[in-house]
Amino acid sequence: MNGLSQTPYQEINLSRSRENFVPGPKAYNDRRDFHETMGLRDYVRVLFRQKAVILTSLLAIMPLVILGMEFRTPVYEAKVKMLVSGQKQVESPYYKELLTGRDVQANLTQSEIVTSDPILQRVVDALHLEQSPYDYEKEFASPVKHWWIDRQVKNYEEHMATLSSAQRNMFNYRNAVEGLRQSIQVEPVRDTNLFTISVRDFDRVNAADIANVVSRSYVIFDLEQQIAELQLKYGEKHPLVMQIQDSIKFMTDNLSGKPLTDTEAMGPASVKIIEQASIPLKAMGPGKTLVMIVAFFVGLFLGAILAFLFEYMDPTVKSPRDIEMTLGMPLLGGIPHIRPRKDMFINGVSKKLPGRYLNAFRNLSDHIHLMMSTGHFKSILVTLVDADSGAGLVVAGLGFHLAEHAAKKVLIIDANTRNASLHKIFNCSGGAGLVDILNGQIQMPEALQILGPRLFLLPAGKTTLNPVIFLDSARMHFLMQEFKSQFDLVLVNCAELESCRDGYILASLVDKAVLVVSENKTRRQAVLRVLSFFKECNVPVLGAVLNKRTYPIPGFVYARV
Repeated sequence: MNGLSQTPYQEINLSRSRENFVPGPKAYNDRRDFHETMGLRDYVRVLFRQKAVILTSLLAIMPLVILGMEFRTPVYEAKVKMLVSGQKQVESPYYKELLTGRDVQANLTQSEIVTSDPILQRVVDALHLEQSPYDYEKEFASPVKHWWIDRQVKNYEEHMATLSSAQRNMFNYRNAVEGLRQSIQVEPVRDTNLFTISVRDFDRVNAADIANVVSRSYVIFDLEQQIAELQLKYGEKHPLVMQIQDSIKFMTDNLSGKPLTDTEAMGPASVKIIEQASIPLKAMGPGKTLVMIVAFFVGLFLGAILAFLFEYMDPTVKSPRDIEMTLGMPLLGGIPHIRPRKDMFINGVSKKLPGRYLNAFRNLSDHIHLMMSTGHFKSILVTLVDADSGAGLVVAGLGFHLAEHAAKKVLIIDANTRNASLHKIFNCSGGAGLVDILNGQIQMPEALQILGPRLFLLPAGKTTLNPVIFLDSARMHFLMQEFKSQFDLVLVNCAELESCRDGYILASLVDKAVLVVSENKTRRQAVLRVLSFFKECNVPVLGAVLNKRTYPIPGFVYARV
């Protein structure tokens, strides 16, 4: 399906092409009604039109996510499940409170005890964590992150160089304790006396070993509290004291992190190891594939939001809907965007133009032909709102097809003396023309150029004076009456209305006016100013032609939305 399928002939609605259309005060509002009537195809059109924005959003997000993933070193988490039994050999208010239902306080207490210095220092001493290299992460990080780790190591070495040997040892020890504290997390198990001790590390085996050593250090700490109280009450030779001393020695001898039997792990302490840590099978967090998929859709979603935002903020005319609903003007037709060239509208040569381009002009000429039969007008001013909207091509194509297919005797007048272009489009002489006739230098028959059996061109001519002097003259009024009496239709091309007043003068000499607006270039407010002036001057506007139209939706998608 080609682009023409998006401009069906049905969009040329004669019932909406009001013969004496003059825009009223409601032709442009806050665009609320415009958006309320948008359908699925309109939303899809926005997405395809702003595909560069969506693609840019993806290209901005995806590399950042990929870089972030490369900088994220995989971290493994091992967990130990603990039970607070609240029972010990000697009664103590501290242990009684653990079972009185004050869960929040009890959990906070356990969390503070687990991460306290006596326990953490015991773990550091047992596993010699202070001897771990400062670039420990580098072994597990991606090559992309190696340079960052090397930079951190360099800063660390520069700092250590300023310290004495004893200070370096103390710094490494405290750094190991604080690093371990940050890697531990204590969480309660809801509605139970259980809690978990989680330890994170880049090495999955180390994570499990450290978690086990932390839990056993916690048990040792609890046993030490018990034995201190028992010694005060029963003395050092009491069987209970000796039993707890044996338990402490056993736990101390097994601070390597290796698994124990369930009975050995539980022991006689008031906090018991219910489930020892095992080596985690996978790293924490979502996998790279999932993250990339989520990032892709997030990029699409963000791009779509930006696309609609830019579309809403864009003040230009972008579609037939803008013309008909936002500006309140009848749409006469849409002309696809094409690169202009010489001989475009000469018999035989025009057949080489793209099919959708010729069909668009045939639809436009048929529309004007039908309106002429009911509206009884013989002259049309074809003008553009801003520069480079391509009014010359529209006039040339319309005149050619009306003469060729509608059998009308057509005269095309190039009144754009500031930037004459019609003689270039038809590849004919651009010498004497309209200005020379108005000057009285030549007569009308001498300036007319015959382009076909029923098609004639009156070039603009050249002058160094202000064209308004010639256009706003009695001679021009007389010529227009002569032209209308000799031709079936007179098409007048003039300069843009934004910078010149020529069009406003010529509008009073013709029966109808047609505005040529360029897609994605002509601003809506500029069109409204022109329409407001035409209304004040009682100039009937026949409608608008959307020139340089693009078809962003692919044919196979357009047919299904």
